[in-house]
Amino acid sequence: MAKVSLRALNERESGIVVKIDAEPQLRRHLTEMGFDPGSIITVINKGMAGLMVVQIKGCCRVAVSREMAGQIYVDKLEEEFRPGPCGHRRGRRGMGRRHRWW
Repeated sequence: MAKVSLRALNERESGIVVKIDAEPQLRRHLTEMGFDPGSIITVINKGMAGLMVVQIKGCCRVAVSREMAGQIYVDKLEEEFRPGPCGHRRGRRGMGRRHRWW
């Protein structure tokens, strides 16, 4: 596995977080977002506005600036990683009658 910054990954490429080379406050913020060492990260979109949309641990999608992505180092996975569903539900759609108040 090759160690590169998250910024160097292309769309649909994945890597395992190895190190965050940032100030303690930013490192803590990124860790709270889910960029823990050992987490699998997949690049979903590299936008024109300087933001990257990445998928963390197969379920959560977050946007990070390219500057922040340059401080996150990953071991690049050679094969395309397709994370499975994690069961995370968003919103109230499809929850059924049991969640209604009447």
